[in-house]
Amino acid sequence: MSSDRRLRRSDRPQLASRYCLQSLTRRHRLSAMVLADDQGRLVAGAEGEPCGPGYLANRVADGYGRQLASIARETFETNARRDEDLTDRFGEPVRALPVHAGGRRFFLVTVGTPRDADAACVAASSALRRIFDPSNAPQPIAA
Repeated sequence: MSSDRRLRRSDRPQLASRYCLQSLTRRHRLSAMVLADDQGRLVAGAEGEPCGPGYLANRVADGYGRQLASIARETFETNARRDEDLTDRFGEPVRALPVHAGGRRFFLVTVGTPRDADAACVAASSALRRIFDPSNAPQPIAA
């Protein structure tokens, strides 16, 4: 990836977050992965689905993404109290975990198998810290 493209993306953390979540959704074969701010507003998200032998991940539909984001904190608190996952209308586990990045608290909401969701959240946490930390932004290459 060109440094010019990386610089443009680093100026747009929401876009970089979406690309990150799309990649992780595809790699871990999740039905959805959403980043919500501490107030339950959608920051970025991705939805995934099987496609032949592979797996596709695209930008999350606005309504679905907002719905998942709005229940992020409640889902996290409920999962912690009950020590079990909530499920969506199709019976898939819905989990939420707090992530601290760039001095802010976010929630990652996942829909999919817990093992895959946990692995995706570990990778996302690290990536989101880089994305939202301005000191980690790529620097222009001197000519």
